[in-house]
Amino acid sequence: MLLWCGVFLAYFLCWFQAQALPAGGVVQSGNTTITTTTGSSGFPVMNITQSSSTTLINWTGFNIGQNETVNFSQPGATSVAWNFISDSGGSTISGNLNANGLVILQDPNGFTVSGTASINTHSLIMTTAATPPGNFTASGPWTFSAPAPSAKIVNLGQITTAGNGGSIYLIASDIENSGTISAPNGNIGLCDGQTVMLSTSPNGLGLSAQVTLPAGSVNNQGKLIADAGSIIAQAQLINQNGLIQANSAQNVNGTIELLASGTLNLNAGSTISAEGNSQAAGGGGVTLAATTALNNNGSVVADGSSITATSVTVTQNGLLQANSLGNINGAVAINATGALNLQANSDILANGDPTATAASPGGFVVLDAPNRVPTGYTDSSASRISVLGTDGGQNGIVEILNRNHAISSTISSTYALLESPTTLTLSTAALSTTPSTVENLPFSALLPYSDIYLYNIEVSSPWILADSASPATLALTAMN
Repeated sequence: MLLWCGVFLAYFLCWFQAQALPAGGVVQSGNTTITTTTGSSGFPVMNITQSSSTTLINWTGFNIGQNETVNFSQPGATSVAWNFISDSGGSTISGNLNANGLVILQDPNGFTVSGTASINTHSLIMTTAATPPGNFTASGPWTFSAPAPSAKIVNLGQITTAGNGGSIYLIASDIENSGTISAPNGNIGLCDGQTVMLSTSPNGLGLSAQVTLPAGSVNNQGKLIADAGSIIAQAQLINQNGLIQANSAQNVNGTIELLASGTLNLNAGSTISAEGNSQAAGGGGVTLAATTALNNNGSVVADGSSITATSVTVTQNGLLQANSLGNINGAVAINATGALNLQANSDILANGDPTATAASPGGFVVLDAPNRVPTGYTDSSASRISVLGTDGGQNGIVEILNRNHAISSTISSTYALLESPTTLTLSTAALSTTPSTVENLPFSALLPYSDIYLYNIEVSSPWILADSASPATLALTAMN
């Protein structure tokens, strides 16, 4: 009998914990009612009805069990429901959370959004900031400060905005996303800092963040999708392994910013896309910046737009592609103030539009490693840089600014400005306009002419090959 009672008690406790709706809700300000019913599926449903533009609710716990539902019914998309949670164990959301306005969830002890969770709000802010909210307005700005170093936000589920133009911001000292976060035409922010201030974006669409003293880490192994919107991740350490996508949609561009005050790692599983389209007149672009080191082993594509990568040390061993979109040029720019290393798997492409049916020009590649030390610029002969036009379009421009090391990469371009003190030696067939013979050569001239600018040039070959079907000229200019 005692054994049976013990089993029953354990089962009851597990069932009770699994069915735990938010508890201890006390409305501190605003006109709001909280009711609980049983839904048609037999699981509990909590309805939070807000009739004022803002409301503040204090909770002793904000857990939503699997199959449970919490609904916020608000006056409109700009209404704000701020929920301050005092739960030493943090909050776990495994069920459904719905809202037609902005919901702020603040728990200084952290959040776990499980794989069975579905959060669908017009906008969502989830934060571990320790400072309780003071007086606030529906229009903001809102400041979140002093997140606990040990408190995490972990997302394994689905977080989406209801309709277009909403925002999703996760603010904590440690953010891990292995689920899907989606905000079409809106904004996604994963922000770690001592203080994060959110306010209405200058364009009036969604929210924008200002981060003070970035700290902690952001780890993305899932999906961040905000087509025709913006995505920003800001922390001391950023590890990117999943998908980040902000492609243009109709006539609106998307932008992506990954900003690390320490190290930014784009690992082998990383895919970043901010592709443009003709209706949007290109794309919005990708900005990659790290104070200490930027390492790319993944794929970054921003066709019809630009990719900028900035750090003290940049190690490039993946794909950076900003091909043209019709007649709209793409551009890739890397600025390494200490050292730039192009490894064997490095592809930097700003070619013409491969799908164009008319002439499409190549774009621009600028590699700037100005540090005047022998290791300021290094590359592998297997790395590639290409800015070739398509369907008769003019080739683009490659500019490598460094005076410390020879250039080994395969460069396919019409015009190459290469600052290097090392002598370029042209041996037999070292330069050729015959496409079949130039793939493994350091400098390639594929269309009517090529200009190469270096500090020293030495010609040891009795001839330079040219395709007889397409006569070409080659200009070599010594800058000494």
